This record gives sequence, C-alpha cells and structure tokens, in this order.
Amino acid sequence: MNLDRHPSALYEIPKTLGDNNINIDYCYSTLVKEDPMLILRVANDDIKKATQTLVKSRFTIFET
Repeated sequence: MNLDRHPSALYEIPKTLGDNNINIDYCYSTLVKEDPMLILRVANDDIKKATQTLVKSRFTIFET
C-alpha cells in the first residue's frame, strides 16, 4: 500500500498488527528518494507472523 496514495495506511498498518496480537516495539516514518516509508520494529518472535499478516493485507514489506 503506497503511503502517498493511502494516507490511512499510517492507521491501517498498526491496526492490522494489533488486530493480530502483534506489538510494535517502535515505529517511525521517513522519505526514501521522495517516497514515504514506515519503518516498524516488532519482537523477534513476531517477525514472521507480522510479515505474513501485512503481506496478506496487501502491504509491501522490505526486510533487512
């Protein structure tokens, strides 16, 4: 989901994770080459579940 075209994503992402009992350790937004990006940190035990949940909800995931 593109943050430019869907500003509600700043609400939808944490809501989606919360609805699936996944806590966010920290979150911040930034611009990368003029594209907005939301960066999240979840507990190591929740990374796979969080990734699967967000992909299933049509969010794009970049992992490091």
